[in-house]
Amino acid sequence: MSVKYWPEIAPLLSRKARHMAGDTEVKTYEYYRRTIINLVESLWEGFIGGEFVDIMYNLIHGQLSDAYEKALLDAELSPEEATPEMREQVAQAIQQEQQHVQGFFRDIVIAKNEGETIDQFLTRAEIWANRYNDVYNQAKLKIAGIMGKKLEWVLGDAEHCSTCLTLAGKVAYAAEWERSGFHPQQPPNKLLECGGWNCACSLVPTDKRKSYRVAQWLIDFATNRLLGG
Repeated sequence: MSVKYWPEIAPLLSRKARHMAGDTEVKTYEYYRRTIINLVESLWEGFIGGEFVDIMYNLIHGQLSDAYEKALLDAELSPEEATPEMREQVAQAIQQEQQHVQGFFRDIVIAKNEGETIDQFLTRAEIWANRYNDVYNQAKLKIAGIMGKKLEWVLGDAEHCSTCLTLAGKVAYAAEWERSGFHPQQPPNKLLECGGWNCACSLVPTDKRKSYRVAQWLIDFATNRLLGG
């Protein structure tokens, strides 16, 4: 059944109802990215000041919470079905991001006063925004593990490092991916050559056959990466 979405009533709907109605503006990587860039530009131009910090705190909390909730809804689970471990996972991700906001604000103000360009901060805004995808993928992995699902490493729209290219197409159970330590994004990610900073890969639920002897292969590959191989 298709649902007619009316933007003007969105504020009256629950998050689950907005998701079912197709309100992609509320919780998407692109929305998060665009909002952070707008905040950086507004601070740079002097339209906002110290309130940048509070706005970023609230934005991080809202968007990363929504990323986790979207993963639950995509798995046909309600937010109320999140386990305490899941709630702790997203709370830690939010706290980790928020602790860097003051430094981000300070760096922008100093650079502006010293006559530098805004470009470096627009690049950093992209990295900040990629945490939405990171949290979403972490949630998917956790949910898939609980449900006993298989996941396939799928390349995203980015320049790929050799590690991600090697992992592409591998199918393993969520618990096997978890044990190996391989995750998309999650910077700084010591197992990925790219460090996870601009990683656009994802672990996608699949019904494909599990890759041959993949559990041990992942452990061996991870060990090799840690040893500098």
